[in-house]
Amino acid sequence: MNINLDSAKDTLCKNILIYGYCKYENKGCAFSHTRAPQVNSNGGGQNATVPSISSSFAANSPSDGKRKFNMNTPSFQPSSVSNMTSKFANLSPKVKEIPVFVPSGGAPGMGQSISLLSANNANGSGLSDDLLPQKKFNVSTPSFTPSSFNTGQDFPPNSSAGSQPPATNPYLPNNQNTLPQGSGPSEVYFQQSANAYPLQYHLYAPAPPPRLTIPLPPHETNANSMFIPNDLRETLQKRNEATLQTLPRSNLPDHINIYHSLVPIDKNYEPVSKVWCVPSSIYKVFSNVDGNPYALRKIEHNFAIVNEAPFKTIKKWKQVKNANIVQLQEAFTSMAFGKSCLIVVYDYFPNASTLLEHHKRAGMRTEPITEEILWTYLIQLINVLLAVHEKGLAARSALDLTKVLVTNKNRLRLSNCGITDILNYEKDEEEISKSHNYFQSLQRKDILLLGKLILDLSILTIPNSLRNQSKNELLGYLRTSSTINFSNDFLEVLTKLNEESAEFDLYKFNQRYLTNRVFSLMNNLEDSADFMEAQMSTELENARLFRLLTKLNFIIDRPEAKDWTENSSKYIIKLFRDYVFFQYDEFGKPIVDLSRVLTNLNKLDAGIDEKFLLVSRDEKNCIIVSYKEIRDTIDSVFRNLSRD
Repeated sequence: MNINLDSAKDTLCKNILIYGYCKYENKGCAFSHTRAPQVNSNGGGQNATVPSISSSFAANSPSDGKRKFNMNTPSFQPSSVSNMTSKFANLSPKVKEIPVFVPSGGAPGMGQSISLLSANNANGSGLSDDLLPQKKFNVSTPSFTPSSFNTGQDFPPNSSAGSQPPATNPYLPNNQNTLPQGSGPSEVYFQQSANAYPLQYHLYAPAPPPRLTIPLPPHETNANSMFIPNDLRETLQKRNEATLQTLPRSNLPDHINIYHSLVPIDKNYEPVSKVWCVPSSIYKVFSNVDGNPYALRKIEHNFAIVNEAPFKTIKKWKQVKNANIVQLQEAFTSMAFGKSCLIVVYDYFPNASTLLEHHKRAGMRTEPITEEILWTYLIQLINVLLAVHEKGLAARSALDLTKVLVTNKNRLRLSNCGITDILNYEKDEEEISKSHNYFQSLQRKDILLLGKLILDLSILTIPNSLRNQSKNELLGYLRTSSTINFSNDFLEVLTKLNEESAEFDLYKFNQRYLTNRVFSLMNNLEDSADFMEAQMSTELENARLFRLLTKLNFIIDRPEAKDWTENSSKYIIKLFRDYVFFQYDEFGKPIVDLSRVLTNLNKLDAGIDEKFLLVSRDEKNCIIVSYKEIRDTIDSVFRNLSRD
């Protein structure tokens, strides 16, 4: 280590600061062992020589340095703030600039003392004890009280607890969120809802991931394979939950015609529809006639409907029966919303999403686009157009990304049909009077709308910066810049659908381009039907076993029954219940084996002649009996019970 001897003699030895002395002081240590003069603590700013700690240790320490600590050293006495500040002022040039901590909420005059302290420190002088704030803590500071959830009002931080507004809970319905006086903090943070929704899906344990699944031998099975898959069960449960969802104490009408229990289900949150350019919203409702749920579309039309003429096409739409269309039920006007509104009612498909939400919605998990999916969509939409055009109708505004529903995996349904026919009734009547081919031109526009819809989905595979181009340029980008290598057949079909040609024939188009593709779609649909049939077969025996268990629970342990003695014939029913559900293994642990329960219940329901041993709980009675004898006893007792 290189040491500058000229500057070392003016530097205080670190051993003095750490240990209080330096054992190399008389053995050649080049650093200084004498402290610098300190500032007097009287505030006068005069220099005075203060005995250093090093000199005290050096006087009492042996020169050989073997004695580490001096027991005669005086104990440490904390000095005032000014002494502490002046004593260590030479250690760092910024010590004088460190502000003195003073607790907030001090007494009057504390701010003046702090200002004076800061001013004197800036001048390099110490402070006397009478200038320091004597009141360290302000006992008049109000105690902490948890604030309410209502963040719409600001209250002064020093206001007393009695001036706080009543605590509120934003999760209570409507304005009933003010808690009663005397409610504790727990009532503020937790309010249990009386509603049972949403369902507790965590109570259904999902199957482990495939990488964690233990492979079973061919002759073994588990509970997951005995029933429908958990993801399918959860999907169906979510649909049931969406169907049964209600909205209590809402501002919506109690009923509209024969429909009640309105619940908004529109996910677009658009006050004005971009398709019809009028305010529109959709609700889930229940019918008073059949009790089934329906989707009710409310449209605030901008013209007066004084007769039944605008609804003349509704009867034709009700006659369109197709697997890829949302069935229209009825249309009428209503004043239930405070003004005249057009109401159109359709079938309801819970948790259905539009093509826009399914593939294009920003910020959501969307389904990726593939050529196979586009072929599937095209075949289904062509199928529904054939059915619509056959009735002399046109889909019109229903062929939009926001109006085509995805109700199942890759299953499309055309919704909101017939609304444009009502809204444009006057214009349609005027055009029909001018030209008899008006509806043929509307059907030709359906083909262009279909081509635009498929093109809008296809361009999701090209960069976003290339999507705002003309149709021909977009078709060229699909050949060169797409992330998918579309086949020539698909690009040819897409080009054909976007050509404005009056000679387009939908039937010939279907025969030429879609006939071979239909077989692939039909194969997928049959596979899906086989899968659903296999899942239904796993639940096939549930009703039979449920009826059997119901009989057992009706019979066993009835409070009015008196003949359950050990000599009665019904005693074997109770022993069979213990045999099935209350078995223990050789280690004394309860046997919880679902397959064993199902096997014994199936044998009992079939009434086979297999015999087995029943043992009482005290192991004093043993009975050899067959499943057929037990079933006959159960049937006899249940008949007597139902007859009585």
